Amino acid sequence: MTKPVQVEPEARDEYLSAQDWYEAQRPGLGEDYLTAVIETLARLQAIEQHPVVRTVAGQPVRQAHVRRFPYRVVFMETPDAIRVLAIAHDKRRPDYWLRRV
Repeated sequence: MTKPVQVEPEARDEYLSAQDWYEAQRPGLGEDYLTAVIETLARLQAIEQHPVVRTVAGQPVRQAHVRRFPYRVVFMETPDAIRVLAIAHDKRRPDYWLRRV
């Protein structure tokens, strides 16, 4: 049984803000970014393929890189869902999402 992917509100705000920024840089680029994020979210079901980046309170936190863009999806598995904590830029504010665990 596959678990649903649950995107936290803060993570949703992050990818929507990045989508707006990319769209302002070049028309159509924001849509390309959103498509890449959606594809990454679809790949989260294969949890064991994604590296553990931290263990917080005994729970492994993993990441999946967004193809073509400098972002990663930070997530953890719960008993009921795959919980997306952040859509984080690779070069900005490392580990800021830790407070969301």
